[in-house]
Amino acid sequence: MPSSRLAFAHEAFLTFGNSRCVRLQNESANRLHVTTVEITAWSRGFQSPQCVQLLRSLAGLAHAEATRVVENILKGKAQQVAVRSAADARMMVAALAKLGATAHVKAPD
Repeated sequence: MPSSRLAFAHEAFLTFGNSRCVRLQNESANRLHVTTVEITAWSRGFQSPQCVQLLRSLAGLAHAEATRVVENILKGKAQQVAVRSAADARMMVAALAKLGATAHVKAPD
């Protein structure tokens, strides 16, 4: 399983599609509260290269992982991505809308 490190020091799971996860490691996992953004669709004019960059910057995904997420979105498969905070999640949803994707902040279980 590939691993990625973010600029913040916590442990979380990033979910791709229905089952794939990437584990982010750190000693203070107990204090982490991640928020999930679900990307459900794309529309004409979808800007996939900019979407890859957005996923890399806000979700901390590696280039290949972000590219896979975008490819799955283009195939019509809903994707879930974990971000550090609710503010980052709202920022991501707004930015994805400008890039031609439909997304929402997923309510916690």
